Amino acid sequence: MNSLAGDAMDRSLELTKPFGRFVELGKRDFFENTRVGLRPWRRNLTYFGVDVDQLPKSRPDLAKSLLEDIARRMAQGELHPLPHAVRAPAEAEAAFRTLQASGQIGKLVLTPPAIPATTAATAATAAAPEWTPPEGIILVVGGTQGFGFECAKWLAARGATRLALLSRRGGTTPGAEA
Repeated sequence: MNSLAGDAMDRSLELTKPFGRFVELGKRDFFENTRVGLRPWRRNLTYFGVDVDQLPKSRPDLAKSLLEDIARRMAQGELHPLPHAVRAPAEAEAAFRTLQASGQIGKLVLTPPAIPATTAATAATAAAPEWTPPEGIILVVGGTQGFGFECAKWLAARGATRLALLSRRGGTTPGAEA
């Protein structure tokens, strides 16, 4: 399995043994339409490009079934968490540098700073401040799908009437014409 991009992905392909399966989980090469040389396929490799975000959208029943199966197997000790390293917020810069250099096997987890219980309780019960849409156009980057689209809907539901939704794919995003 791979989530590296560019040259790192090419090196990963070179390490795949003959008749092996290469499962691509990274997104950058998908969005950038990265070209891959065919030399590794002389070893009869199989390549699977998987965009995991599409599974719950396209096949929610399958996504639910798979997550339930994973949870059951983890509870029974058949599956174990991926290798990971936990870092404090103060180590965030070093953690990101490690990721940039592909120097981490597994995941890097940044722990959130501790919030005193009284602060958390106060925040949970405090009333949300009144929001008034500003004058002018509100620009929502990544606004044609996912989190950006949900933000745009939230803004519209609260009275924003002049929204500009931007995305990498522009009008080719399904539903963007609306």
